[in-house]
Amino acid sequence: MSISSLSRFSALSVFLIGSSLAGAQQIQPRPMITSPINESQVVTLRGNVHPLAQPMFDVGAAPADNYLVKPYAAGAFTANGQDYARRAVRMERRLELAMEGHRFFDLQRWDNGTGLMANTLNTYVATEKTRHSFYYVVNTATFTKGVNEYFAIPQQQIDAENANGKVVLKQNSGYN
Repeated sequence: MSISSLSRFSALSVFLIGSSLAGAQQIQPRPMITSPINESQVVTLRGNVHPLAQPMFDVGAAPADNYLVKPYAAGAFTANGQDYARRAVRMERRLELAMEGHRFFDLQRWDNGTGLMANTLNTYVATEKTRHSFYYVVNTATFTKGVNEYFAIPQQQIDAENANGKVVLKQNSGYN
């Protein structure tokens, strides 16, 4: 191929690509919804229901279903005391931060050796074991107080902290 034929080929390819892009910009999408939606018409897709989405598996109302969204009464915290205020804050966090990954760490922080975390998580696991669900819960799953509250510290970090011979960092209990 000669240089003149290469430059003609390049010019032709630039022209064809440019003209196809210009044509693509002028295409208008056709409307998919062509008439107003009639809410009185119900469409049932038969055979597309999950096998567990049946009335016999409905466990009823959850405590959050009955939760009223409204401001607390003026003076409620003063009148009902510190324990009432703590329970209110914990309930608000539970609802507001649901499914955002904060629950485990809230329980961990609020436990203070009382066993709140173990009781809450073991109650949850016991309830989930009886339900038909999309998620599988191991039948032997339990949360052990004093063991499962903390994650293991990576051995590399323990070695680095204790490199001078003095033990500064120890592994959390339950991971030895």
